[in-house]
Amino acid sequence: MDFALFVFLNFLLLVRPEDLYPPIAGFRLYLATIVVCTVAAVPELHRTLNRDSLRTRPIAVCVLGMLGATFLSFAFRGRFADGLDFCGEFAKVVLFFCLLISVVNTPERLRTYVAWVAVFIFGVMAIALLQHFEWAEFEGIGSVSQWDADPDTGEDVRIERIVSVGLFSDPNDLCVILAFGMALCLGVAMTSRGVLGTLLWLLPLVPMGYACLLTKSRGGVLAILAGIAGTAFARLGWKRSVPFLAVALPGLLLGIGGRQGSVGGGGTAHERLMLWADGLGELFRMPFHIPTGLAPGFYLEEFGHVAHNSYVNAYVELGVLGGGLFFTAVYLAVRRTHAALRDPAAPPWATALGPYLFGALCAYAVGCYSLTRNFHIPTYLALGLAAAYIQLAVPSPDPRDAVDSAWWTRFAVLSVIGLVSLKYATQLLGILGV
Repeated sequence: MDFALFVFLNFLLLVRPEDLYPPIAGFRLYLATIVVCTVAAVPELHRTLNRDSLRTRPIAVCVLGMLGATFLSFAFRGRFADGLDFCGEFAKVVLFFCLLISVVNTPERLRTYVAWVAVFIFGVMAIALLQHFEWAEFEGIGSVSQWDADPDTGEDVRIERIVSVGLFSDPNDLCVILAFGMALCLGVAMTSRGVLGTLLWLLPLVPMGYACLLTKSRGGVLAILAGIAGTAFARLGWKRSVPFLAVALPGLLLGIGGRQGSVGGGGTAHERLMLWADGLGELFRMPFHIPTGLAPGFYLEEFGHVAHNSYVNAYVELGVLGGGLFFTAVYLAVRRTHAALRDPAAPPWATALGPYLFGALCAYAVGCYSLTRNFHIPTYLALGLAAAYIQLAVPSPDPRDAVDSAWWTRFAVLSVIGLVSLKYATQLLGILGV
């Protein structure tokens, strides 16, 4: 019952029927469902979130710590009321993550959940295409028009970019979640029993790839390339994947062409780089705030734009503590997923499904480099999926990943390295003319 409710909750969050059909919005389906789901999952939540269990779940510790770091960032600037309001909303996202790692607690549930998430992402894509081709009309959904330089002629041209419902009303968000979803579809296809099941799960890749092209998102294309590279690396290893990727990735960029095929910089990429540099510069000009950051919303209040980089945004607005927790959560999700699928003791299902989950995580992690999604459900869906897979795939967790004093020391070092790396990477990209 708890698992079925949680799957339905994902449908409400991703497909957003209340946005598609506004008359049902008054029923507060999401709020009612998450309350019932939480009540039904209390035993699982207790087993997952007790102190002993959390010692073996560093990703969960980072996510829970993010909630505390967010309030601390507000409190350190004397904005207690703002902190309570913001953290009240973010707590719902953290609750979703906690439900995911608690309820998705068997290999069968994990594979079923992956399949349902892929279906819901396909639904998000279908809504976008139906709206784009005017086969259906949904209130509040439309294309995004903008002027951009044509990479071939250098002239400014108006481009139309598709969007979808709710959380994916931005073309970049839509493309990144489609990159994530395509990796999940591939994973279900490659682990299906029988040729028919494999073919049925491969078919969605065609319209999803086409929808990615219609988003005109360069960050989304980088996410797709990262997903392909991550999957190939996990499946084939370095020696066999590098020659394949050296041909496949440039070929894919050439095939895409146009705005998305030009990922070398300039235009909006340069504008975003300047935003990153400005935000990091403001943080370092106020060293007293480096530990806790300048509080969520600083970018929008100061520059009139979001950071367009989840990692930079986390460090600028949440400081070394909150930024380090976010960076560490993503790092652990990617690193430990790869370690789990390579573990000699991992069960066959884990080694079969793992490379595609790893590819999906690589895609989303790279997508976050051009999106500000520190407090959004899809980010914690990706992190939760990794945490659930790791917990089920590794019979004996690596003692180095136990959350103890030594782990916190490594976390502190990694947090500082993350901030320094972002600072110098931003400067290097500027020198290179990005």
